[in-house]
Order: sequence, then C-alpha cells, then structure tokens
Amino acid sequence: MDTRLKYKEHITRAASKGLEAAMELRRLQGLSPATARQLFTATVAPVVDYASNVWMHAFKNKNIGPINRVQRVGAQAIMGTFLTVATSVAEAEAHIATAQHRFWRRAVKTWADLHTLPETNPLRRNTDRIRKFRRYHRSPLYQVADALKNIDMESLETINPFTLAP
Repeated sequence: MDTRLKYKEHITRAASKGLEAAMELRRLQGLSPATARQLFTATVAPVVDYASNVWMHAFKNKNIGPINRVQRVGAQAIMGTFLTVATSVAEAEAHIATAQHRFWRRAVKTWADLHTLPETNPLRRNTDRIRKFRRYHRSPLYQVADALKNIDMESLETINPFTLAP
C-alpha cells in the first residue's frame, strides 16, 4: 500500500496489465469492429478497472497518461486508426467509454450496492457515517459519497440475501 495514498503504483500496475491485454487484442487480425469492441469490454476494461473504486480519486492529470495509452491502443485495435490519432477521437470512433466514465460508473454501482444491503450488514450501517464532513484524510468511499450526496439512496429497495432462491 502506498504510504502517502497517492496510488501511483496501483495506477501504473493497472495500466501495464491493461496495455498488455490491449496489445494482445491488437494482435488478433480480421475481427469485425463489433467483435473487437466486445473483446475490449470483456478483457481489457476489467483488467484496468480492477480496484478502481479505491484509486480513481487519485486519477488526475499527471496519472492519466498510462491509462489513456491503454484506451488508445484498444481503440486502435477496434477501429484500426492511425498511431497519431488523439485518444478522445479514437475512443469516439471505436464507441468505447472513457476510462474516467467507466471508473465513475463502477463507483456509482458500488455506492448503490452498499445501499441495497440489509440493515444487519456492517457495511450498510457505516454508509450514514461516511457522509459526515471530513476535512482531512478523505477515504475513496467518502469522495464517491460526496459526489453523489444529492441523490436519494434511501428509496432504494433492500435486497435480502437467500441461500436458496425463494
């Protein structure tokens, strides 16, 4: 774990594994764009997005380069664009979501999943305490809670776990 909680090593590791997966996708020849996009979504994106709920708040301008390189290589594999095409243009042409959009979509899903847990779950009990104002040492979950503070999560249905389907 990074002592300063900058998550540079985590972002670098996710980017290198994602780049390796994107390069493997690029080696496949003769795929239609729809098939290549589906492979990108199924193989490359999960490798990059792994544990992004923890380090996505540290994903700032300096750390965006390696993740954008994965996105660009993946978009080139899907559409066969030139090497000099900008990442945002390649993403738009390949019809893939930006990394930041994928990270936030995953964080929102996690936040909603926490609110659908039963009241007996310890994680559910802590969601109310997360929303308190903190000036220093803000956790990644607090950052998501702060961004989603205007959304009413109390109206979500509680999902009770069953060992066997009812």
